[in-house]
Parts: sequence; C-alpha cells; structure tokens
Amino acid sequence: MGYEAKSSVLGIFHRSCSLIYRAFSIFVIVSLVLLTCLIFYQVIMRDLFNAPPTWTEELALVIMVYLAIVGGGWGIRDNIHIYVELAVSKLPRKARMITELLALSITLVFLACMVYYGIDLFQLTYHQTLPATKMSVAYTYLPVSLAGVVGIIFCIEKMVEIAEKGEKAWTR
Repeated sequence: MGYEAKSSVLGIFHRSCSLIYRAFSIFVIVSLVLLTCLIFYQVIMRDLFNAPPTWTEELALVIMVYLAIVGGGWGIRDNIHIYVELAVSKLPRKARMITELLALSITLVFLACMVYYGIDLFQLTYHQTLPATKMSVAYTYLPVSLAGVVGIIFCIEKMVEIAEKGEKAWTR
C-alpha cells in the first residue's frame, strides 16, 4: 500500500473516530438533560402532589448506568483515565512509546473482555424485566459491550497516532 493510500485510510479512520466521539458527546449531553428532567419531575410529583411515579427512579438509574459505563469508553479518547505521567515522562523517547503501546495493549485486552462478557450478560438477562418499566434487564448491561467497542476503537486510534507521530498521542 502506497503512502497516499495509507494516508487516506488513516484519515478516514481518524474522521470516523471523531464522528463517533461527537455522537457520544451528544449522547452524554442528551442523557444528562433527560436525567435532570426525570429527577426534577419525580421530585415535583413526590413533594407537591404526593404521587411519585415509580418508573422515573428506575429509568433514571438506567440512564445513569449508561452515562457511567459509556462515558468510560468515551473518556479514552480524552485521556481522562488514571495515567502515571511522572514515571513515563522520565523515560527515553523510545521507552516511552513502548510503555504507552504496552499500556494500550493491556487496555485493549480488558476492553475485549468487556465486550465478550457484556454480550454474555446481555444474553443471560434478556428475559428478566425491571419491575416498574417492564424493560428488559439486559438493556442495563448493553453499555458494557458498547463502551468496550468504542474504547477499542479509541485505543486503536491512540496506537496509530503513537506509531505515526512517534510520541505521546494523548494531547489534543
């Protein structure tokens, strides 16, 4: 594969990652607004009308699960996860690259396990339902696999950036 073809494939990959990132950003914003509205509605119904709806708490919990788990996959691209910068920054450039690639490889293995076991949990709990909403319990486990897939994509993007630039790819 020539340099131009390789460059255009990487460009498409980076643009795709940016599109996924933007979609997740919108998802997080919409989820936070929806969560806020649900909780506000529940408080108003409980305190002013003494008639709290049972479904709002359950739905808010599901939204919170999605935010927490999907946000973890989303956070890989922004480098918001714990990272021992002090030790790595003291290493020579090549050792830094190797260390960062090793850390990303370990993260990839973990994320692959998230995808695999998330699918397993989804299948195991598909026929169980939440009491108030009658929604399948499986949908509370769906974000585990979703975050794993997105995390894998963003980890690969980081690895490609390190290989391309020969330096830390975390900074945007």
